[in-house]
Amino acid sequence: MAIKKMAKYGQVLGMLLITVAFFNVTAFAQIDSTNRIQLSDSSQANQTKIKIVHADSLRAIKVSTDGYTNKLIGNVQVRSDDVVMYCDSAYLNDVDNRIKAFGSVDIRRGGSTSAKADYVEYIGNTAQAFMKDNVQVFDNGNNLITDDLSYNLKSKIGIYKNGGQLVTDGTTISSDYGKYNGRSKQSYFKGNVFITSPDSDIESKELTYNTDSKKVVFLDESTVFSKDAMIETKAGTYNQKTGKASFSKRTTVNNETQIITADKLTYNEKSGSGKARGNVVIVDKVENTIIYAQVANYNKETGSGSAKGRVIIVDENENTVLYADATRYNKATGYGVATGNVRYTDTTENLELTAGKAEYNEHNSFLLATQKPILTTINEKDTILIVSDTMISLRSVDTLNLKSRVIKNGQSVYTLLHQKHLESYEDKKIIICNKQVQIYGDSMQAVCDSMIYEQSDSLFHLFKKPIVWNQNQQAEGDTIHIYMANNKIRKTELRANAFIINDTQYPSLYNQIKGINIDAFFADNEIKRAIVLGNAQSIYYATNEAKEFIGLNKAEGARIKILFKAKEVNRIVFYNQPKGAFYPMEKINKKDQFLSGFQWRTELRPQSREQLRNR
Repeated sequence: MAIKKMAKYGQVLGMLLITVAFFNVTAFAQIDSTNRIQLSDSSQANQTKIKIVHADSLRAIKVSTDGYTNKLIGNVQVRSDDVVMYCDSAYLNDVDNRIKAFGSVDIRRGGSTSAKADYVEYIGNTAQAFMKDNVQVFDNGNNLITDDLSYNLKSKIGIYKNGGQLVTDGTTISSDYGKYNGRSKQSYFKGNVFITSPDSDIESKELTYNTDSKKVVFLDESTVFSKDAMIETKAGTYNQKTGKASFSKRTTVNNETQIITADKLTYNEKSGSGKARGNVVIVDKVENTIIYAQVANYNKETGSGSAKGRVIIVDENENTVLYADATRYNKATGYGVATGNVRYTDTTENLELTAGKAEYNEHNSFLLATQKPILTTINEKDTILIVSDTMISLRSVDTLNLKSRVIKNGQSVYTLLHQKHLESYEDKKIIICNKQVQIYGDSMQAVCDSMIYEQSDSLFHLFKKPIVWNQNQQAEGDTIHIYMANNKIRKTELRANAFIINDTQYPSLYNQIKGINIDAFFADNEIKRAIVLGNAQSIYYATNEAKEFIGLNKAEGARIKILFKAKEVNRIVFYNQPKGAFYPMEKINKKDQFLSGFQWRTELRPQSREQLRNR
């Protein structure tokens, strides 16, 4: 009897266990007439609960206090909220709401997002998927490809750590580490980052990329290879759509014509324009020039540019260097201007120009320097310094157009500054100095109100009350022409009202030559002879063998030739019946000591280069 009761009890217990097992499955599914598992219509199931939609077969493989782990085999389909998963087989943990899917796993959500992998572990409560091998995520046109990915189907955030790539709208981004965000469109990549696109390629250590705006944010060393330029930077942004870039750390832009480097830089790839700040260096490959500045702007379309902050421009073709506080230039018009502490050096021509402002026309090589310009010609034997109110450098062929004017910005300026000349032939350059001209050199000093300097011939033309000093001689005339060689006087031509005075170094005793024109010839900066033409007059003091003054010779004639020795008159040759007289020292009257128009102008004579620089 007891045995029968125990058997009866065992049958009841067995039926109870079978019922429990069956209930745990059928709470979510029911078996149709073909023994396949179908989705239950249970209204009590949580939306995030992983539910079985279909499987060819189902087997409970584990019984524990945590519930069943069910093995689904063949054409598996499960659902969690709006996420549907297809696979070949799966393990479903009902209690943890977790599924492990194998073989051709296909996940779809809301029609716009899907994923594929060989293996997926999915948590229904959080919508988090851990995917391995041949992983692909498709999200609104973006394709994330890797072999190991953590991806959340709700937040659309995916992370890979062992290499992967993102393909979006013709652009492919690959890296060691990647964090994709389908909602913010802002994704992060680090380690061997490579971006390839139809318009540009990028190499980087670390960056972010916006799949919507196509904007790249550089966070470490990066290089952009575009159609028109190569950019190297450590921090900044670059937009693939617009070609606009902005960089906040030391950056170099290398395009077909220029290399631009700066601490901060904005650049428009399509227009070729940019702005650079901080220790700017611009190398022009075409012109073979280098520009150093603190701030620089350039517009490729207009060919205009500007720079400021102690600008230095080195022209390696011309062997010139320009220094200024600020510069502007327009390649189309050829007009450029430099302002503030301007200094221009030419090592080929051995000259230096300083000024407060210098304007230039590249097409005709016209230069206008104002605001205390100073021109220095440098020679190993002497340095000549010239100052004036205005200095002009131009081709001799353009002198006829010098007086013409145009109106620019409401002001009248030289036409030559803004006139494009088609002539390309070489021509002699001349320098014109106007107003308060002063010259200082070891061999010569001079003043006048207007001057022309022919540098190639070392020829000075002085106009408007010119005076020239050489050692103890002073020369005047309405116009003076000075011929130089190695910065030494070779010849002086005095035209109209010519007057030469020689200081004997004795008070009030001056040798004097006067005439319409005088030609004076020099050797080693010492006057050797002079020829006076037209109304020639002379006064010179004779000396004995002891170099003592013995009297005054006064003569006049149509022509006189005077020979000098040791800076003093040695012999005078008269032509065409001259008139003359000799006065012993004790019989010299004051009126006989000076020719008409005599003025010893030592107060006007420049005393030093420093005096002219600080005038």
